[in-house]
Amino acid sequence: MSLRRLVVGALTAIALAIPLSASHAVWASGASTKVLPCRSVALTATLGRGSAAAGTGYETLLIKNHSPHACTLSGTPATQFGNFVGSGGLIVFRGVGPAATKLTYAGRGRTIVVKPGAVASVTVGIETAVNYPSAKCARANVSHVRLAFAQGPTLYYTLRRKAVCTRLASTLTSGVVLGRRFP
Repeated sequence: MSLRRLVVGALTAIALAIPLSASHAVWASGASTKVLPCRSVALTATLGRGSAAAGTGYETLLIKNHSPHACTLSGTPATQFGNFVGSGGLIVFRGVGPAATKLTYAGRGRTIVVKPGAVASVTVGIETAVNYPSAKCARANVSHVRLAFAQGPTLYYTLRRKAVCTRLASTLTSGVVLGRRFP
């Protein structure tokens, strides 16, 4: 028997042994390797390292992927400081003051792949509200921050109680980065 006939015979036997749906599934799974945006349920939000400099307090917000699949995060999230309050039997998040100013840093905010068990981070800052005149600032206390990614999750963090301005932007945020980078 020739080598060619042996190879054709082996391939035919393999093709007949694999059901059509299984062979289609094998082909389809290899066709798409796109990693989808992270979902809120796949992430754990925790507060990381904090510090202060030049009138601004900084907090690193950690984002851990606890799902069995890799996912993506990108950009600088829309960041709002505020509090959870009861309203008609529901607990809702109420933003306080303007949304945080988005900062641009080299290497931050690009699309990153967060593998299972990996951590990404975003740094937020709150300028010291007492440094502003009362009439310009209208200071209020906040205990939470909400991060809303354009393509992906919305996450909430509990902060050490902070004062923010309600009339002008006294908060800032950076783009997402892989790892526990601070600021």
